Amino acid sequence: MSMLNIAVSGLNASQVALNVASNNIANVNTPGYSRQEAQFNSLYTNGPNANGLGVEVGGVRRVADEYLNIQLWRGSSASGFDATNAQYLNTIEQVVGSDALSITDGLDSFFAALSSASEAPESSAPRQEVISSAQALAGRFNQLAQSISGQATQVSDEMSTTVTQINSQLTVVADLNKKIAELGRQGYNTSQLEDSRDQAVLDLSKLVDIKSSKQSDGPLSLSLSQGQPLVIGANASTMSLEGSALSVQYGTQTFPVTQSLQGSLGGLISFRDNVLTPALLTLNSIAEKFAEEFNHQQMLGLDINTPRTAGKAMFTYDTSSPALSLQVVSGFKPDDLAFGSTTAGRGDKTNLQAMLALKDNHYDAYSNLLGDLAVKSGQAKLDKTASEQLVTEVKNKVNSVSGVNLDEEGV
Repeated sequence: MSMLNIAVSGLNASQVALNVASNNIANVNTPGYSRQEAQFNSLYTNGPNANGLGVEVGGVRRVADEYLNIQLWRGSSASGFDATNAQYLNTIEQVVGSDALSITDGLDSFFAALSSASEAPESSAPRQEVISSAQALAGRFNQLAQSISGQATQVSDEMSTTVTQINSQLTVVADLNKKIAELGRQGYNTSQLEDSRDQAVLDLSKLVDIKSSKQSDGPLSLSLSQGQPLVIGANASTMSLEGSALSVQYGTQTFPVTQSLQGSLGGLISFRDNVLTPALLTLNSIAEKFAEEFNHQQMLGLDINTPRTAGKAMFTYDTSSPALSLQVVSGFKPDDLAFGSTTAGRGDKTNLQAMLALKDNHYDAYSNLLGDLAVKSGQAKLDKTASEQLVTEVKNKVNSVSGVNLDEEGV
């Protein structure tokens, strides 16, 4: 082969390399793009005087580190969990701790009204103030329970939306698997398709944690941590959420998802189960205990109706949702307040003093709820910051391997 032909092979190979470099430079800001490089093979022949036939481009290689990608997916799942958990914890902490809805402030006002009534226990005006304060306190319980229930609805809707997004990403990965396998068998360069697939898996990992394994012919299989299949080859599973039950359906098989999850879906589930539901249970318990104890004490005294009778319950509620339904009994009048004892005459306030003694029984539970939310919210913010930093570090490592360096491409 002539020297000119050898030179032409070098020019042709260099032209391919320049095209690859140009493509790299053009995609320097493309999210998820992995640098490509031309692979050169020496052309040779056998013989006593063989000195080579030049060079050819054997293929274009996608520069990527699968191990770093897996680290990035894992870190993104943790970051998605922490960001979602921190966001919702911050919201509920602000709601429960707000002055407008503070149960502590409501209790202060109610017991302050009772204390004022003790100065003139027969007077109608202080008695009316007690009823008004009781109604205001019940309203605080109602509004706070409604706010927490509203957040529960928001979390449920967000979970449904996230499951829909997960299913969409699973379909994208499965479709890309199919294209990569088909074009790979035909000898085509699938680098850009693989970049798109890795970006789709990265987006998926922000929603839920995944395990991955790459098949010999190119497709990437995905599953949850306990093996529930998400993507196998060109086939994608469907994740379903029925009430609070999560499952994965692959073909005709259904796999329940009972393990803890990462990603934003895991963050939503964790917040619902470990924060929101317990907070509402605690609030219901506080409302029920307060109503029962006050009603009990109220019924131990005598009112100032004519004739004087034993006190009747002032608060009523639905046992299925005490905080949301707590209210002053309809038609309850100032004269119905049973401040006197059954052994003393009019003007007695023995039972009123017993009512005031109930005050200290109802602050600790709410203070503990506030403190618990504050601690969890603070820790969630720290976790969010730490996981974001970890993702940034891994991204930098990925970019150092797969990212486009304009100086190198220019050379």
